Amino acid sequence: MTVINSSLGILIKFEFWFYRPDQIACAAGEYSLAKSTSCTRCPAGYACATISSSPTACTAGTYSLGGNTSCTNCDPGYACPSTSSLTNRYPCPSGKSQQDSQWSV
Repeated sequence: MTVINSSLGILIKFEFWFYRPDQIACAAGEYSLAKSTSCTRCPAGYACATISSSPTACTAGTYSLGGNTSCTNCDPGYACPSTSSLTNRYPCPSGKSQQDSQWSV
């Protein structure tokens, strides 16, 4: 807020900072929705880009083991059928590769 008193040539500037108890500090890879009093670790198969929004599901060809801010692309030459685990990861068949989650020649 800025107050100007032109008759006296005075400029007064006030800055207000409000504490919002509904906002808590979370680490990267965690989130906290409105009115929550704690942070939650981002689940496997999801990315938590910001602390104040719900987790976003990883797309085909990517994965997250949990606690991540983004999903990771499956390694070149491998297929990752699960978005939450590398357990089922397997090499692509000869002459094939995984691009944009589709087999291609």
